Amino acid sequence: MAKKLGRKAAESHESNGDGGTAVADVPKKGKKLKPEDKPKMASLLAGMDIGESRRVPFGKAGAPVAPLASAVMASCAIPSWFQPVEIDGHKYVDGGACSATNVDLLAEMGLDEVYVLAPMVSFAVDRPSNMIARLERRWRVSVTRRCLAEAEKVRDRGASVVLLGPGPEDLEAMGGNVMDVTRRLDVLETSLRTSVEALRDPDRVGPDHLAAVV
Repeated sequence: MAKKLGRKAAESHESNGDGGTAVADVPKKGKKLKPEDKPKMASLLAGMDIGESRRVPFGKAGAPVAPLASAVMASCAIPSWFQPVEIDGHKYVDGGACSATNVDLLAEMGLDEVYVLAPMVSFAVDRPSNMIARLERRWRVSVTRRCLAEAEKVRDRGASVVLLGPGPEDLEAMGGNVMDVTRRLDVLETSLRTSVEALRDPDRVGPDHLAAVV
């Protein structure tokens, strides 16, 4: 299920010095990019310092320096599923503990288009009978609202933002536990179909549907 947020006029597309570089002008068809015109790729990996209870975007200027492998492991260290990852004396867990999407980290990167693949975000949900699944759906609404607020910050800087997350059919396939590996093939097969449908018509379902699932 997708939601497209339009573009707002950008104030600037210059490099901001925070680890991100503006996307280079796209040359006309058939014209090659010169080395100096090619955009530099930046990686931002969000972790949470559990000692200081704050989000840390590894790869951003001012953030602790960490080996790529350690930063990746920290950003994937889901609490109660994986042990915290220690980097330079600090212990980190998945940045999802602060934000499920961390979309707002892109606001200062001068991007033109942003696509967000967010398994925790849904603009419409199913009606499960299982209590655990019902609680998960209510929590999902809160996550979706935060993601929309974060995406708006990116849009305010001139980017077009497309959010893609599971809809009712996907959620039925996922059940109440997103970590249930026995469902992964069914979830994948469902998503391959529903994602294409959603991206073809991203405005079909949007934030207005949240009121129906609160």
